[in-house]
Amino acid sequence: MRGKKGILCLMLAILLGVSGCSNLMLFEAQSTRDVELPEISGEDYVAPWGDSQADYLERAGIYYINEDAQQLARSEISYLLTPSEDQMVTVLNRLLGETPDDVAAVAPEGTRLLGVEAAGSVVTVNLSLEARGADSDQRILWLYAAIANTLTEMSNITGVNILINGRQEAVLSLPMGVMAQSDGDLTALWAQQQADAQRAQLSETSSTSRTALLYFPAMEGAWFVAEPRDLTFVDGNYATALLAALSQPAREVSARPVLNAVNELLSTPSVVLTEEGFRFLQLDFSEQIHALMDEAGVSAYEFVGMLALTMTSFVPAIDGVQVSVEGSLLREVSDGETVHSFADGVFLRSHFADEIGSVVKLYFRAEEGGLIAVERVVSPLVARSPRLLLIQLMQDQNGYASAFPAGCNGDDILGVRIADGVAHVNWSANFYRLCQNLDYAAERDLVYAIVNTLTELTNVRGVQFSFEGRLADTLANSIYLKTVLLRNPGLVQDE
Repeated sequence: MRGKKGILCLMLAILLGVSGCSNLMLFEAQSTRDVELPEISGEDYVAPWGDSQADYLERAGIYYINEDAQQLARSEISYLLTPSEDQMVTVLNRLLGETPDDVAAVAPEGTRLLGVEAAGSVVTVNLSLEARGADSDQRILWLYAAIANTLTEMSNITGVNILINGRQEAVLSLPMGVMAQSDGDLTALWAQQQADAQRAQLSETSSTSRTALLYFPAMEGAWFVAEPRDLTFVDGNYATALLAALSQPAREVSARPVLNAVNELLSTPSVVLTEEGFRFLQLDFSEQIHALMDEAGVSAYEFVGMLALTMTSFVPAIDGVQVSVEGSLLREVSDGETVHSFADGVFLRSHFADEIGSVVKLYFRAEEGGLIAVERVVSPLVARSPRLLLIQLMQDQNGYASAFPAGCNGDDILGVRIADGVAHVNWSANFYRLCQNLDYAAERDLVYAIVNTLTELTNVRGVQFSFEGRLADTLANSIYLKTVLLRNPGLVQDE
């Protein structure tokens, strides 16, 4: 939507084109500039020309159900991951498709992985319809627990939200929301779920606490950002509670100003069942909602997008959202540039899923010296690409100063290769020349802005620099470069 798919395809084509070259003529002109490059010192080092990643061996813990169905059983596996494979997808496919002899399968036969969305520290997993074939709610809960424990063992993942065919599937009529890692005691998990369900049935004013995933329009760029929020739900009115949470400022992510939409609801949200068997959540707002959107700088497209993503992530068994203003169904919404049409006024999760941004951490120079870590929302493609992350670093961002000297651009990156946990970055002669007058602090900050940013990638632990294919003792005068550099957290200042 909004042209993003075309932009991402173009960026991917550029990256693939670069990676297919073994000796890039694009950078030949920079090699001939009048700059004294490091001398060839005889080291047996092959610098990258173009971008590539080596296959690498990974280990992961996968959780199955033990034979007596009382406890999750952890099994450690080793697997070779290729550059085209996603670690979470690979591990989940193993969990769903292969079961060791001494444990029980976690999912009904034929259950497939439809997709994985990573939003900050929370992952949303979408399973195929076959997962609903579990013989009891208890088995669905165990499936959820096995997936949550498996993924939260991975770096930087703290919670897992699970959908079945794009819908939140309730367990004993209660949504699960974002699940954290548990101790694997299946009996205790089931007993807690039963207690929550019984309490909800016995009292109309009972409350249930869950962690919901809220989606907001990002402060910068045309992306949605997700934030987990601990909420208490009363009377099973999930939609109103979620809308109230969306009407509060985001706490962990950089999002647009608050849009206090909950006060403009004209009626209690309800779910309608169509003749075709689809279930849609209906939300009706007053005319004042348009003024609130204008005041917050949120387009109608962003408003319905945040509702569709948030509601389908938590409200059980809904396929999408219908939004009305004074009873008039919205079928066309604008993002400020383009008017988007939606058949029957139905907003599905799939309409906006490609616009969920990834939060990356970039390192810029702090005013008092050293570095400052800045979170930015970018496309998933940028978040996975060392080259594109480095290009982001070269530009000042929202008042944060780049550590790169003026005159650097993406053409100065001759190649990046990730192998055995090391990002090998080959820089141009122009980059080397521009850095020769840096003082100690500027040189240090530049080197470790690069190192700290690249080592945020899960498969990078260190960085090796080269220049036109040659190793150098230093970039300017001070930081020794003929070694793999590890991240330097001591340089990072608090905001």
